[in-house]
Amino acid sequence: EASLQRLGFDQLDLYLIHWPNADVPLAEAIKALCDVKQRGLARAIGVSNFPVKLLDEAVSLARYPLAVNQVEYHPFLDQSKVLGALERHNMGLTAYCPLARGRTLTNPVIAEIADRHGVHASVIAIAWLIGQERVIAIPKSGSVERVVVNLQAQTVELSLAERQAISALATPGGRVIDPAFAPQWDGPSS
Repeated sequence: EASLQRLGFDQLDLYLIHWPNADVPLAEAIKALCDVKQRGLARAIGVSNFPVKLLDEAVSLARYPLAVNQVEYHPFLDQSKVLGALERHNMGLTAYCPLARGRTLTNPVIAEIADRHGVHASVIAIAWLIGQERVIAIPKSGSVERVVVNLQAQTVELSLAERQAISALATPGGRVIDPAFAPQWDGPSS
């Protein structure tokens, strides 16, 4: 309520649990999240940084549908297990850190694809993400010019071979965001 008042809104479009917290029982956290929805303070609710096991548990505890799971996702991190769970639960994936803190900008595979399309490497990384079912990307930008460049991703059509080449960049050590309080992440897909 204090956040809504500071923002000058009556309702948020989307309200998330930002990180699972081992010190707060999940049932309690999901109940509070659903109370926000029930009270009309948010049109949609969701979670962030939930691996498959926690996501499945959260969905089973929720009185209202969860809309998204916001997770780190970029070409160097395989999130196919999370994507499979989101498909089962009819949820979306919001990809944060979609440029892997700049790693995508210097990768030779992505650079070569960007050159073929005549666009910046960031455009290719974002196009790879948003070209996937249920995935939206939220790249950070410090300038209007970069936002304009990143929006070009909506017009880029990657070939199947290009998509596969980018997907092949995922490695077990591809995660960029991994604080000490993070949950046990899902392992790579086999």
